[in-house]
Amino acid sequence: MTPNLSYQPVLRLTIKAAEDIPAYRLVDLTGHLSTTGGDVLGVSDYPVLAGELISLIVLGTAIVSTSNTLNVGDKIISDDTGKAIITNISETPNGIVINSSVNYSEILLCK
Repeated sequence: MTPNLSYQPVLRLTIKAAEDIPAYRLVDLTGHLSTTGGDVLGVSDYPVLAGELISLIVLGTAIVSTSNTLNVGDKIISDDTGKAIITNISETPNGIVINSSVNYSEILLCK
């Protein structure tokens, strides 16, 4: 299913996927799906298989799959599957929700 949200990538970086990466997931510096509270390099906007190159959105806004309901203004980090979840006060956010729909949110990436 394609989410009914728009996004505005400003900068992309290309890396090799270390595992199969679905669309709309947070990806770490090594080409894996980001884990809970882990580093996030960028967001995938199309799926790739392990070993393929992927151009990640690293600056701007991106559509991200969510594990739960997010609201505009929520600060997010990754869960263990690269989906966005709400962060608590002690964690550094990877982004801020600027638009939301069922199962997906538009995130302003924080670097």
